[in-house]
Amino acid sequence: MILAELQRLASHLLWLGTHALDLGAMTPVFYTFREREEILKIFEKYCGARLTTHAFRIGGLQYDLYDGFEQDCLKFCDYLPPKIDEYEQLLTKNRIWIDRTRGVGVLSAEDAVAYGVTGPVLRGSGVKWDIRKAPAL
Repeated sequence: MILAELQRLASHLLWLGTHALDLGAMTPVFYTFREREEILKIFEKYCGARLTTHAFRIGGLQYDLYDGFEQDCLKFCDYLPPKIDEYEQLLTKNRIWIDRTRGVGVLSAEDAVAYGVTGPVLRGSGVKWDIRKAPAL
């Protein structure tokens, strides 16, 4: 589970950095890749691969965790939060970031229903009813 969560964080860091780059901000990609690199170092120490950890097997992990795995993860957990604050400083109130992201990808309630959207996207469009919560017929 810890490896899966680290991979999720690595994926989010990749998204944020490249998203910011696509919108014209270069610095965040360097910052997010810096943090992603720390995750990839843990993967590399675990199985020798940085991008394809191939750790998951039915019944458990392919390899035992290396000595110091827990300490490396705890160190990363202490390391990351201040870095997120840096992203906030760079982007959250940045006029260009706001101008290029506000109002983009808005899906009206009518369009969401017409497209058959469900779950969080449907609720985010303002539809209070979700088929997953409807009583069985």
